Amino acid sequence: MVDQFVDELMKYLLRKFPQKTEGELRLLIQGGIGPAQKYGITLEADVVRFLECLLTYGPRFDTDADTAWAGEILNNPELLGREKAKRLLQHLEMDTEGMK
Repeated sequence: MVDQFVDELMKYLLRKFPQKTEGELRLLIQGGIGPAQKYGITLEADVVRFLECLLTYGPRFDTDADTAWAGEILNNPELLGREKAKRLLQHLEMDTEGMK
């Protein structure tokens, strides 16, 4: 089941981030699922959002000063994983809209 999720996620992320190689994405996915779970983000769709943030903002987006908003969201004990992913997505959409 995990392999199928990774394969589907690879296809999706390759379309969204064509500058990345399959190898880069596979490593990112495998390395990003654990941290997402650490923050209570466990649903597949929510993990995807977390990984999109990793790709967009960098591998330390959850701890970097430049993306302090992400750390505030992810470390908020009052938020469930689903709400954390929703808020990450809101920032991601605002920032990517501004890049167009």
